[in-house]
This record gives sequence, structure tokens and C-alpha cells, in this order.
Amino acid sequence: MKPQLNLLEEAKILVVGDVILDRYWMGDSKRISPEAPVPVVNGEKVLNRLGGAGNVAANVASLGCSVSLLGYVGQDEDGDLVRQLLKESQIESDLITREDLNTTVKIRVISQGQQLVRVDFEDSSNKFKGDHLTEAFQEIVDDYQLVIFSDYLKGTLHNVSQLIALANERQKKVITDPKGSDFSRYKGTYLITPNMTEFEAVVGVCSDDQAISRKAKKLAKDHQIENILVTRGSLGMSLYPRSGPELHVPADAEDVFDVTGAGDTVCGVVGAMLAAGQPIAKAVSIANRAAGLAVKRLGAAVISAKELEAMLIGKDRQRKLLSMESLQEKSRCVRAGGGKVVFTNGCFDILHVGHVMYLEEARKLGNMLIVGINSDESVKDIKGVDRPINTLKDRVRVLEALESVDSIIVFDEATPINLIKALLPDILVKGGDYKPEEIIGYSEVLSHGGEVKALKFFASKSTSSLAKQIESL
Repeated sequence: MKPQLNLLEEAKILVVGDVILDRYWMGDSKRISPEAPVPVVNGEKVLNRLGGAGNVAANVASLGCSVSLLGYVGQDEDGDLVRQLLKESQIESDLITREDLNTTVKIRVISQGQQLVRVDFEDSSNKFKGDHLTEAFQEIVDDYQLVIFSDYLKGTLHNVSQLIALANERQKKVITDPKGSDFSRYKGTYLITPNMTEFEAVVGVCSDDQAISRKAKKLAKDHQIENILVTRGSLGMSLYPRSGPELHVPADAEDVFDVTGAGDTVCGVVGAMLAAGQPIAKAVSIANRAAGLAVKRLGAAVISAKELEAMLIGKDRQRKLLSMESLQEKSRCVRAGGGKVVFTNGCFDILHVGHVMYLEEARKLGNMLIVGINSDESVKDIKGVDRPINTLKDRVRVLEALESVDSIIVFDEATPINLIKALLPDILVKGGDYKPEEIIGYSEVLSHGGEVKALKFFASKSTSSLAKQIESL
């Protein structure tokens, strides 16, 4: 494992904040209600996940750290479900159950990858007043290296200033994911992680990078905050220390499927890395990579240490050549999250710019691109005894290096029809001067509700023309 990840199992982190149960109602929608101009969703699946501070803790736990969650739940079925989810995620529960509270629940109705509506069930923040959590915090904080406060303004952290002061007295590093327009509540925090909207709600609209920097430095000085990490969506992240050089990290994700919980991932991963002894610049850089993975998934997602390790050292490229069984399972996971599977095929003998441009366009159509590649024998049958110029092993290795290609499968037949029947992609694409109805697999894909597309034909860029040019030299 990379050096920056090898101490995660020794890290001990306490997460404190608003505990939320995220519930997803998922199904297909093919008609409009006769009662009102709204879609009718045919409920097919219900997913329950840890949200709020629970999602922060889940992100920490998924990296292999020891983590405990302190917050409130009600004495109800939803509270019991939160405890069960914590157990499944190997998160120690320090939850406080109260009869006078209802567990906070967010319900999202999702169809075909789109969130149609969100319904929140929550008590008034005034109900959270009291010293129960402060007393529990004082009893357990000494057992942890670092404390993360996850504030969703539900009321759990009504006295967060006191909690931060207590953590600082015990010499614990503090990270806060803030909310609201008053950041003086977070005085003394080592790191706060607002997104750009939250940041501007406090300091005012920022016209350029210089304005962000100037206002961040002032905010840090005014409230004795050591570092401000502003997450800026497609612009990446910017770290503004109270003193010292700034750090700007470009966004790592090109395809954004769902930003739900991305801030929780950033907060959790940064905390885990700091607890493992990494400097803050390295922790932010790694958290940015993790967030790039999280936004490609449905809902409040968590990133495992193995996934992060693979991204950091590039081993994920070597796992793109898959069996049919693995591809079918991976496709099911993509569709379960509301995504679409794209399939294309070819010999890809001498990979050239035409191939690269075509595959990039194909990948933009969905959430996973599967490339079927002809075996050496099938290339000979199609192109002649002098082909392929490059062996299957070499052709696969080159395709694996392309970011646009998610998965690869080899086929021996002259056409990929059997692959298409087995995979039934949501979108079938082919490059060249085809009409959609001429593409092999057209009727099979359409029959199960998929699409067939013919992409741009790069006539001047082909393996055959390149081979002729090489022969003429």
C-alpha cells in the first residue's frame, strides 16, 4: 500500500454531529399522474444509508480507521436502523437515544437516475438543547486522536463552540464541516471545510480568486481557524492556511453523477489522513481524489482504502479486462445506481487519435463504457493474414491506459452479437459511416428499451491508412 495509506488502521477518530438516515425510493417512471402534473414512480427498490455525521463516519470507517459516532437518534424504528447500519459499517456507536426526539430522515425519490423530490422528517432544533451530548463527549474524547464535527444545523451541535474548546483543551485536532452564516461558532478549529456557497454566505460574493483568498485569510484570522478548505465544485479545492502558502487542487472528476455527501467524503478522508500523520497538503490532495470517485455514484457514497489505493497508484487500469460474469455484475451495479452502460467494439489494432476521440465521445453517453475487442484470430478473419499488427495483449494494454474506457472484454467471433445479447447495453454505439439500423445488435438493444447511436466517422484517421503510410516509407 502507498506510504500515505499504511497508517490508517492505527488512526482513531470521533465524529460528532447531526445523525441522519438517508432513504432512497427508486423505480421506473413512464407516465404522468392523472391527479396532478407529476410523474408516477413505480416503486421497485428502497435503499437506506447513513447520512449527515453518519456518512462522515462511514467514510472514515471504509478506509480502515477506528471510528465512533456521537449524536442523537429517536427511540423509533429509524433509530434502530441507524444503529444496525453502524454495526454493518464497523462504526462504534456512542449514540444517545431520546424518547422526545424523532430520528432525522431524508427521503429521496429517484427514477432513471434523477432525483424527483426530497422529503425531510426532522424535529425542531430547539429539542436538542441540553447537556447530554457534552457530558458524553467529555467521557470519550480522550480515546481519540482527532475529532470531526459534522454540522447540518439540525440542533445537535447547538453548543459546538464549547465542544471545540473542550477538544482543544485535550489537545485533539479538530475538523469542522460548517453550516450557517456565523462561523464564529467554529472558533479554534484546525480545519473547516465549507463549499463555495457556504463560504460566500459568510463572507459575501467573491468576484475572483484573489477575493476568495483575501476573505478566507481574514475569516481565518478573525476566528482563529488554522485552515479553511473551500470545495469549489468543477474548480476543485482551495486550501487557505491562516499563515503559509495556499494550495489549489483541480477537480478530479469529469463525470458527476450525484454530489450528495461529497462534502462528507472530503471531511472524512482529510480527517483520516491527518490522523494517520499525513501533512495537510497531502491529506487535501488525497481527499480530492476520493471526492472524484464519490460524485460518480448515487447518494451518500463511501470510498474504500483499496479503491483509493488503486486510484493513487494506477492499479485500476490493470483491472479493466474482465470476464462476462464480472461485467454483468458491474453493469448491474451501475444500473442500480441509475446509471447507463455503453457498449462499443472494434479491433483497435494501431490505436490512433480517431480511436481516442471516438471512445471519448462514446463514454460521454453514459456512466460506464465497455469495449469489446476482437481476438487475434478474429482480426485475421476480418482484416487478412497480415493483421493484427499488434497482438491482443498489446492492444488490450493500450486500451486500458485510456481514461474513457471502463471495462474490456475479448470476443472470438466475427461480430459481437453474442456479447451484445449477453450484456444488453443501455446504449450501443459504433463509429463510421453506419446508419443506426445497420449496426449489429440494433434490434436486440432496442427490444429491451436501449438506444443505438452512430458516432462521427473520422475518415482520414484509420489503422489501414496508417499501415499504408508506414509501408511507403
